[in-house]
Amino acid sequence: MKIRALLLVVAALIGCAACSSQKKVGSAIDVNALKSKNGLLGQVNANQKKGGNNVVLGQATPVPTGNAAAAQAANAQRQAQINAQKQSVAVSFAITPTGFNPYYIRVYAGGVVSVTNQDKVARSVTADRGQFDSGLIKPGGTWEYDPKTPGKFNFHDSTRPYVVGTLEVDTR
Repeated sequence: MKIRALLLVVAALIGCAACSSQKKVGSAIDVNALKSKNGLLGQVNANQKKGGNNVVLGQATPVPTGNAAAAQAANAQRQAQINAQKQSVAVSFAITPTGFNPYYIRVYAGGVVSVTNQDKVARSVTADRGQFDSGLIKPGGTWEYDPKTPGKFNFHDSTRPYVVGTLEVDTR
């Protein structure tokens, strides 16, 4: 009997907790929406006291924290590397036992692309449409190419046609 009474009390408490977080039937007040608006108004008031005006009602300015800040920093660093490579007049990549590293290269027209064979056998860099061909590059050897025409050029290793890459040549 005591257990049944205890269970009824617990069920009643759970029911009340569930009701308080939802809109009441027939009521036009959404408690959660009010809490959110009050929080934003509090931000506006606090900001106005400090003399600032960068918080707008209905819009919260996100502040990166924790993993979000780290992700933003990593994305910014990656973009900076891409931009630096794109603006470079000289880029290099390698032919490895597993393929081209990197397999996507960007350079300005008139720049120099340098390829080093890091594999133990002779390899090549051959444009799919014949714009360039290194011929066989000995292990440890290097080949340089100075692209003059802007565009995207797909290439492959003629000794392993399944090993592919792309050279993007931009104008300044």
